[in-house]
Amino acid sequence: MVLRLEEDRSVSIGRSTLDVWLRKRGFTFKKCALEQERPDLLKRLQDWFDAQLDLDPARLVFIDEMGLSMPIPMKPPLCSEMIAPPVSGMISPPV
Repeated sequence: MVLRLEEDRSVSIGRSTLDVWLRKRGFTFKKCALEQERPDLLKRLQDWFDAQLDLDPARLVFIDEMGLSMPIPMKPPLCSEMIAPPVSGMISPPV
């Protein structure tokens, strides 16, 4: 889409900027059923499924991505030496 805008309309825009603009207006990049029936995509999907037969279930690792997206609470330091002293001039005193 970025290339098409540049070629057809002489509009130069970054992919991330276009993504933000489209998402703010409710557009998403989810595949619809018609896209999944395209012969080229169907072939790639079938090839991927065929390659999965070679996987050894005993060697698979489950990665829980839910834990990655949750905020992790900060733990207090174990001792005062772990706290870095403030650099003079960088931190203003409380008012």
